[in-house]
Amino acid sequence: LISSCPQWIAPSTWAFWQNWACEGLVWFVLTKWKYLLFIGEAERYLEYSIMPCSMIVSAWVVFGPGPIYLVGTIALALYLLFSLYAAFYMQGAYSRQYGPLEKQHAELGAFFETANAFQPGIILAIGDFWQAYTFSNQPILTLMAGYDGKIVTEKVFQDIFADYPFPNPDILTLQKTYGIRYVFSNRSNFEVYQSRVMKVNPEAAGCMKMVHESSTYVLAELRPLA
Repeated sequence: LISSCPQWIAPSTWAFWQNWACEGLVWFVLTKWKYLLFIGEAERYLEYSIMPCSMIVSAWVVFGPGPIYLVGTIALALYLLFSLYAAFYMQGAYSRQYGPLEKQHAELGAFFETANAFQPGIILAIGDFWQAYTFSNQPILTLMAGYDGKIVTEKVFQDIFADYPFPNPDILTLQKTYGIRYVFSNRSNFEVYQSRVMKVNPEAAGCMKMVHESSTYVLAELRPLA
């Protein structure tokens, strides 16, 4: 049905569209093969074929025979209605899912606007490292995406994250070795870490003095034992 070229389209252009669409399909099939999975998701190669397929189908619907024209027009109209519905649905779903994060972003911005005015010092970020990394103007001590033995020695990793995913509860040793001045976290993680610190050294938990907090996040400063 789509092999014949409409009169208003140059044969070379029609052949180019067809080849373009077929190449996307071929790569889609090939990247489903287990030996080529490393190239990436197969579905994204179909995206490259959207434009030529759209042109071919549109030409087929507009210039096809009578019955094909009628069925194609109805199918195209239904697809356009579905696309409009999907667009509004996805916009609503996005707002429902990420709306709270936008409020969280504003809260973090206000939180660190105040925290950045404090005395400079290294921040031990628990869990929510990316928030501290994004908004803070201070050095951050934390575990990021993963552990690389070529960059960080096993001893350093064990010193800092002996209680992974939480930092080493021996907070005084961390302070002495790495010069930590602040601890940043959300409230739930901070409470868990504080309880673990108390098990190792009950007096050490008293060193973490809250200096700034919001409804979600806290910043504690490490101070010498009295």
